[in-house]
Amino acid sequence: MSHHIKIHVENDTLILRGSPEESVGCVLRGCVIMNTKETMKVKSITLNLSGRMRVQWNERNHQHKKEMTVLDHNWTFLVNQKKLHSLAPNVYKYPFEYILPGNLAESIDSNSYGSLSYKLKIIVDRPAFLPNLIDRQLLRVIRQYTPSYHMSNIPMQISNEWADKIDYRITIPKKIYSRGEQIPIELSLVPKPNSGLHVRYLSCFLKEYTSFVLGSTAAMHTESRIVRFFRDETFPSTGLHWHKTEIMSVPHSFASVQCDTHNQFFKVEHKLKFTMSLINKQGDLSELRASIPVEIVNEKFESQDDENELPTYENAWRSALYSPLPYLDASPYSPADESSPITPSSTEPGDYFAYRPTTATSSANNESSFSCGILPSYHSIMITAPDYELPSYQ
Repeated sequence: MSHHIKIHVENDTLILRGSPEESVGCVLRGCVIMNTKETMKVKSITLNLSGRMRVQWNERNHQHKKEMTVLDHNWTFLVNQKKLHSLAPNVYKYPFEYILPGNLAESIDSNSYGSLSYKLKIIVDRPAFLPNLIDRQLLRVIRQYTPSYHMSNIPMQISNEWADKIDYRITIPKKIYSRGEQIPIELSLVPKPNSGLHVRYLSCFLKEYTSFVLGSTAAMHTESRIVRFFRDETFPSTGLHWHKTEIMSVPHSFASVQCDTHNQFFKVEHKLKFTMSLINKQGDLSELRASIPVEIVNEKFESQDDENELPTYENAWRSALYSPLPYLDASPYSPADESSPITPSSTEPGDYFAYRPTTATSSANNESSFSCGILPSYHSIMITAPDYELPSYQ
């Protein structure tokens, strides 16, 4: 005996275009394919979409841990009832869709202080002593900003006098950088006459600060980590003007650097921090310290005509349910038969991503309400064996 179940998604990386205030969101599409080799008794079939945030930190030799659910949505493909469902040997398809809001918090890869992850989990609940069928699919939610956001970029500069001994200026050409991009850092120093100083080394850090909201008290806990570091032991320190351009490379991988963001659950910020070690003629050591804020984004915004562009909120209402196997759609079942409009609902506390169906009125002249922007209800389709009754969870 062998049964198989698999979650297929149109895209496991979900892109939110624009800031949380302006983004229209995006659509998660997929379907569950179940292949039964022989008749199978089933109690229920359910799919769960979850987003969970985990935070951990050490304080006074005590480890603190917090967990929070940021997203929870369920589909029931076969409802639990007194009588078991009997599924004949066949291939079953259960499509699903979900509209992710534009202000959804982005994913954070697991690291030393926490994570925020999204996951799909399908469970075929079977009678006692029979193993359940389970499959999981990890999802990544990222944000990509619009051209207007990048156009607001301006050079960043700090200048000051240090200890009445050196005038310094540190400049970067812009504030916003993408993953994998290089940051040119121009350092210019003018020592005071007879300062007698010499540079031992220059250290530069790209540092990430993450602040999490802890529970209903809205208390914040901030952790930091060094994302990238270099040390220059050949920085010039002769003559009247010390000048050099250094290069800091932003990591490319998701695990190495998290993009800047600010949402209801956490805030991520980045800074370039500098430490210059100096020594005078008497051998006394001192340090010049400075920092510049920078923003890290996923990548520069591409044209809306990009072939990988996910549908906008409005277009998603008119799109067909996703199928990884097009030939499985050759079914006499018409999704328009049971379609109903979907409208936002905030009636359930804590479920601010909920949607509920409202009463639909169909017209005899409307051959396909589906093409007029009405999203079909979730349904199950059995392929082949046309004389077999379609399983339903309505």
